[in-house]
Amino acid sequence: MAVYDVFAQFSLAITQVFHFLLTLTNISPSNVGFAPYPYEPPPLYPLSISQTPHGFSHSARGWNSFGIQANPLTNPNFVFNQEHVMAQCDVLARPPFSTLGSVVFGNDSNANEEKTGNGLFYTYCSLDSGWSAWDHGDEYGRIIADKRVFDIPKLAEHLHKRGLQLGLYVVPGGFHKDMNKTILGTKNITIGDVCSGDNGLLRCNWHYGQDGVQQWHDSVVEQFARWGVDFIKLDFVTPGSPMLLPKNSSGSVIAYHRAISKLSKLPNSNSRPNRPNHPIRLAISWKLARDPTHFSIWSSHADSFRTDQDINNAGAESARFTRWEVVQRAMNEYRGYVEGHARKHMQTEMGEGMGEVLTIHPDMDNLYVGNGEEIDGVDDRMRRTMVNHWVGAGANLMLGSDLTGLDATGLSLLTNPTILSLAHCFTSRFPMRPRNPGTGLGHSRQLQAWIAGPDPETGDAVVLLVNYGVDLGQGGFGGTGEEFEKELGGSEDSKGARSKSESRGEGITGGTMGGKGPQTVFVSSNDLGLGLGRVGEAGGAVGMQWEVRDAWGESEEGTNFLGVLQSGSGSDLAELKDRGFRTSLRGLQDDAQRQRSFELSPGVGILDVTPGKTRKDSENAHDDYGNDSHSGNGMESDSMMAGSVLMANLAEGESVLLMLKPVGEWKL
Repeated sequence: MAVYDVFAQFSLAITQVFHFLLTLTNISPSNVGFAPYPYEPPPLYPLSISQTPHGFSHSARGWNSFGIQANPLTNPNFVFNQEHVMAQCDVLARPPFSTLGSVVFGNDSNANEEKTGNGLFYTYCSLDSGWSAWDHGDEYGRIIADKRVFDIPKLAEHLHKRGLQLGLYVVPGGFHKDMNKTILGTKNITIGDVCSGDNGLLRCNWHYGQDGVQQWHDSVVEQFARWGVDFIKLDFVTPGSPMLLPKNSSGSVIAYHRAISKLSKLPNSNSRPNRPNHPIRLAISWKLARDPTHFSIWSSHADSFRTDQDINNAGAESARFTRWEVVQRAMNEYRGYVEGHARKHMQTEMGEGMGEVLTIHPDMDNLYVGNGEEIDGVDDRMRRTMVNHWVGAGANLMLGSDLTGLDATGLSLLTNPTILSLAHCFTSRFPMRPRNPGTGLGHSRQLQAWIAGPDPETGDAVVLLVNYGVDLGQGGFGGTGEEFEKELGGSEDSKGARSKSESRGEGITGGTMGGKGPQTVFVSSNDLGLGLGRVGEAGGAVGMQWEVRDAWGESEEGTNFLGVLQSGSGSDLAELKDRGFRTSLRGLQDDAQRQRSFELSPGVGILDVTPGKTRKDSENAHDDYGNDSHSGNGMESDSMMAGSVLMANLAEGESVLLMLKPVGEWKL
């Protein structure tokens, strides 16, 4: 029998069972984002981020000025000067923002690693391009402020008193007008001796490696430190930044890193008065090259790097910060970055596979979710999906919104303590990576699933289910079905399976690709790498029961998702796989806490995690908080289908962020 005929028959059996299960939840099978896969999903190697080169254990969090600068109609009253920047950043030091730290950090000893003194969650106030003199430096060629608009030491003092921190923007090169100035720290080396040409930014190109270049960077960073600077954004770094720039300015990243590293060796009076050993964070951008050679430079010398170009509209006539088309692109660029590292792994002393340990955080650009659809440029569902994605990625949470004009939804998105705790305590250490419904692979898809973790010590994990909506041109997933065949290897067997299933009207791949309107995403524990086997092996973790909660604390908070697999010997597992499964969904309700839970007995069970869905919304509920039960028919299956299934009906641009906690003993 041909391979595709076997697969088609297997697909038909699966589809028949799922059609029955879907009738229990009143979901149209034509929109189901679930496709049976013709092989085991790949092993799951948990990806992690350790301390960055400058000692940070979490991503940067704060506000950056560029969004309003580049899109002035979003706040016509804003002027890029000290007064207006203070007005924006002071919001982060007032309730409800000022109370977030005590809730989010708890007893975390690393929570206040910047040593600001009051545990704010959003700390950085970052000035973008335009704060400095545009064509010259001081007598040594060092970068200086445009004193018509900023007094940097006074701004730093103002921010530090409120527990905030100051960030400044720089680009590579020395000024053309400063070619004859002697570099501080040298006897007679001028900028013109070690810098030549034109990088298009009114600056020359440093000859990295020559005596004098590092001294210039040292002098700039030391002056920044005296002013009270806490954060440096180094822009226009190449290779990567898509403009007519020098081919390689990675030496600037190395030079700034070395200068920052020297600060702790300087006397406090010369570097950071009353702020001993206070680190400076280095963020580099934009859309940087991710080849092994250059990624090694970024991750060894910077704390974060941009995975994509700007997502703001950057137009003087634009009254909206961004649009969903470019947000789709940013999410897909992160997918491409993290998927390249998710496939790497190493062996522990116990012989089990562990994922790559990174030393740099991704930067997906500023987060524009605070001011409402008419200003943000994306609707409320998309705004939440952006937060879910940025948090799930362990990315920088630098807000680009007008903080003086937050709407109620924006305020709730930016101050939810559970979401911020996830960002601080979990995803900053375990960034999410894609595990597609139906394959467990990481190709670009409209309907996508992601997993962060599991934590090797606790077994905790975070799962994100997303419907990105139709690809608007930059999402990377198109809509022709070719991406599904590519994900399966483009074989004739996969094409045959797709054509046969579609000819029967089953839509097993069409639902996986998605389309316009609401789509239902199914992802099994096997797809996520949490099925049969162990983490680091095909199938995932054995014998686990998973409690699932909606991270936003809404419809599914308190929900139990009890996995279908039983622990035991290899023979027990073989028996489990061979005997066929029976599905049993039993709705449980804790009257005291009014929480909904499902217990899934051994077999394929579905847990509906659709955002906003409540017991009262369910057509199958007997009363507002009553019990209900459903039982499916028995089905034959093997390890590919063995496991529980998370399901969410999602509108275009909608997502659900879930926290998974193992019930019982966790063993990696």
